[in-house]
Formats: sequence, C-alpha cells, structure tokens
Amino acid sequence: MSETQDENTRPKQNFLLKLAAKARGAKYKKANPGPAYAYPMGLWFTLFFVVPLIIIVAYSFMKRDVYGGVLREFTLKAYQQMLVPHTA
Repeated sequence: MSETQDENTRPKQNFLLKLAAKARGAKYKKANPGPAYAYPMGLWFTLFFVVPLIIIVAYSFMKRDVYGGVLREFTLKAYQQMLVPHTA
C-alpha cells in the first residue's frame, strides 16, 4: 500500500519542485525595490527631523544677546547654569 502512495505522490512532488525552481529563477524575485522606497522617507526624515535637531543643539552652545537674540560665540554657560543647584 505504501508503494502506491509513493507512486501517486511522486508526480506531485516533481511538479512542485519544478514550480519552485521556476519561481526562484523569476526576474521579479531578483530586484529588490526596498532602497528605492526608503530613499524619499530618509530624505524627509533628515530634512525635517535631523537638520532642525542639529540647529537646536548648535543654538544651545551659543551666547545669548542682551536683546534676546543669539551671538555666534561658543559657550558652555547654559549647561553650567543647568548643573548648578538654585535655591529660591
């Protein structure tokens, strides 16, 4: 009985193996469009998140002006004031 089952399943297995081999060799499987889809998202992320974050960090190291503006001088005064405990 097992011999007849093996004979009946062999053509199906051969067909499935041939089908799988064709699928592996298909042209649509070789191209990976992932980077092409990720590039615009990475550009927007960089433009609207990373660049403003860099600007904020840069401003945090600049000296404050008398009238509320910013002088382009490097200083750590803001970070020193943040670490000093204030008693009110």
